[in-house]
Amino acid sequence: HKAHVTAKKCKGGGLQPPPAMPWWQVWWTFLGSFTTLVILAGISLVISRQTGYAIVLGPFGALMTLQYGLTPAPASQPRNALYGQTIAISVALLVKLATATIVDKWMRV
Repeated sequence: HKAHVTAKKCKGGGLQPPPAMPWWQVWWTFLGSFTTLVILAGISLVISRQTGYAIVLGPFGALMTLQYGLTPAPASQPRNALYGQTIAISVALLVKLATATIVDKWMRV
């Protein structure tokens, strides 16, 4: 019985998917995400040339898609996006610092 309930939840619990976005909203989502990521990549390149460190752009792709495509969603609100990024980088830095002496340098990023 528990496996059946879990399978039903994985399929969406019987809910219907949301309606498709209109084409103009898809276009603006793509344009906004693409432009923002190009600007961030340019900033990352400048920072990398000056300091040797770069901005990790992976998480920003998902964040931009949320903010431009699902603007009413709670996860895409600016406050939640900033808190989420802050918590994520804090956890990443703590893990890096905690494993600095344990893990060989070639295994760390």
